[in-house]
Amino acid sequence: MAKLPVLRAVVKETLRWGQPTPLGVPHILEEDDVHEGYYMPKGAMIHPNHYLISREPEMFPEADEWRPERWLDPSWPTYKEPLSEFPTIRGDPGFGYGGGSVD
Repeated sequence: MAKLPVLRAVVKETLRWGQPTPLGVPHILEEDDVHEGYYMPKGAMIHPNHYLISREPEMFPEADEWRPERWLDPSWPTYKEPLSEFPTIRGDPGFGYGGGSVD
């Protein structure tokens, strides 16, 4: 896998661009949280909209375009090094939120 960054970028971009669960799946908060001024108590059910999150313009310029190079080219905000490890689907929000970073 370390020698296949282009393949990993294609998979990661496909998951970002055409999520199998575009509206995400419900989650239960494990602790109290405040998001944009809204208090959410521990145990509350939230439903993150993965479609909108994956199209945040600052993180994903040209978000409606399928562009695997966004994961391989240093000029894109999603680029990470080393390419022997990134891009990766570990921690990808398409598989859930919490418990780790989004790679």
